[in-house]
Amino acid sequence: MRDWSYRQLIASASAPQLASLSPAALDHHLGELFSELDKLPRAASGSLPAGYTYLGQLIAHDITHLRQTDAKPQPAQHLTLSRMKQARKPVLDLDTIYGAGLDDSAVPYCRETGKFKLGSSLGTEYAIGDCDLPRDPLGVSLIADIRNDQNLLIAQMQVLFMNFHNKVVDHFVSSGLRGADQLFALARTEVLHVYHHIVLHDFCWQILPVDVYDTVLIDGEGLLGKPDKHDPSTAIEFVTAAFRLHSMVRSGYRVSAAPQGAVSIDEMFKWTGKHNACDCFLPQELVVDWRKFFPPDEPRRLADNVAKALSTTVSTFVIDQHTTHQMRRRSCERALQLRLASGQEAHAHLLQQFPSVYERLGLRPLQSAVLQNLPDTNPFKQATPLWIYLMLEAGNGGNVNKLGTFGGWLVADSIRTALHSTEQFPPTRWSPAQSVLFDRVLRHKKSHEQRWIAMKDLVRYTYH
Repeated sequence: MRDWSYRQLIASASAPQLASLSPAALDHHLGELFSELDKLPRAASGSLPAGYTYLGQLIAHDITHLRQTDAKPQPAQHLTLSRMKQARKPVLDLDTIYGAGLDDSAVPYCRETGKFKLGSSLGTEYAIGDCDLPRDPLGVSLIADIRNDQNLLIAQMQVLFMNFHNKVVDHFVSSGLRGADQLFALARTEVLHVYHHIVLHDFCWQILPVDVYDTVLIDGEGLLGKPDKHDPSTAIEFVTAAFRLHSMVRSGYRVSAAPQGAVSIDEMFKWTGKHNACDCFLPQELVVDWRKFFPPDEPRRLADNVAKALSTTVSTFVIDQHTTHQMRRRSCERALQLRLASGQEAHAHLLQQFPSVYERLGLRPLQSAVLQNLPDTNPFKQATPLWIYLMLEAGNGGNVNKLGTFGGWLVADSIRTALHSTEQFPPTRWSPAQSVLFDRVLRHKKSHEQRWIAMKDLVRYTYH
């Protein structure tokens, strides 16, 4: 299997010095930083539906898979970018779900129909067919990328897309088409078109500031790298910092209307192939009702008042008490090991390289009480780990539902690069009006909303 490379956008002058800190000094300085983070007030409930957290995880797994190239992996403190390779082609082709296609023995397709086989479950009124990942007798999931079975919600997100594929196959069968190979290929192409549209016009719209969305994704200004369909690459700053959306994870979720439908974050990790607690059968109450995570009455560009109705299923980008010391420390240590530029260095780099876009977006250096309150002897005051810097920026502007301008720029550029490096993008002779969703879902929306497909539309088409 080919390895794909990462590119480092921004060189760091401070990283070698920070990486040389003794374990005791590192503990002390991180302790001071985390102590200031703990003083932040608990973030107000946002209005970004929590489904986008796990759609984001699916997208992250689709674009990147960081791994060491050493036959015998080195200790973590010796990790360097030269040892890290991209085990996944950094494009948006859903190979985490489709694998190598219909002939991939690792993915249990039905060769007679071109559909996915799904795992056994008790089923609910919201589901079609089976409601869990296919599993072996030990509960290990039979999927192309085992990372999509890390927790209940990412596993159920994959099930959603597998069921969507199967529903699209049914559509083509009803149109008179036959043959598993043809049905599979047509359905996969349609699913990818819908997925790309959702990534660009729903997911990115939800998490990016409007000016960043328009400037980078729509106008294509300020690109940090050119898309390359033949040799695509991913920015290491995107993988390990800008798109590390762990602060969006909540302490628990209500996944269904059933009395036992609430799960804590710890319980979510029990319902996986690694820690399967259900003997391969997912209980009815834990089959995710995706309407709770992508509310059907939410206008495309207005996400107001969702928090009141779904207080356990909304996300924010802000670092608060929800983000544990372990999560913070792991992110900071990875940044030091890979010699990532600090937030301040990355910010200065963008100003130097793209001054016109910098001004157009109104980008300014971060002013944060967390950093101001650190003692001058703490090196992270002037060289803040990039992930911490970007999450502090996200909470600084008062809109906890979106990334800040700087973090949004890095994410928008990387997603745009991944999209335009994908063979199936941009689509030819395809639009939402020509999609399988139009007659059953989009036609019933207001006329100005019919041009956009959102995750709530995919959910409605798949399960109703």
